[in-house]
Amino acid sequence: MPASVPDRRRRPDGDPAEDFDGMMNVRNEAVVPLSAMLLSEGQALHYEYDFGDGWEDQMVLEKITSYARDLIRKDQNRRHKIDQLQALVSAGIVSGEGARSMDELRASAKNLAKDGETDELHSQQEG
Repeated sequence: MPASVPDRRRRPDGDPAEDFDGMMNVRNEAVVPLSAMLLSEGQALHYEYDFGDGWEDQMVLEKITSYARDLIRKDQNRRHKIDQLQALVSAGIVSGEGARSMDELRASAKNLAKDGETDELHSQQEG
């Protein structure tokens, strides 16, 4: 095996069935999107295309266009809002039954942070 291609046993992605003891921390490639794997230019993804002959390959993210950067930024912002909402639900401020506007959720998060209950929410709100 060439030195530039990593040993398959050390790879974190692939078939979860091969990680029978959970020690390899394998992520299921059927449900992990490529965008979650390659986040910045120059990152590489190693994978095995195996239908009996065990081809190994490497994919390198060469460039992220401005359009792609905007999409990544929007996706990160969306995840941030989802995390905030989950924290508010966990704190009992918001129930899953009654929908509230994002402005109300932000105000609730800031009030929580002022009370010292959620420093993490406060730092996320400020950033």
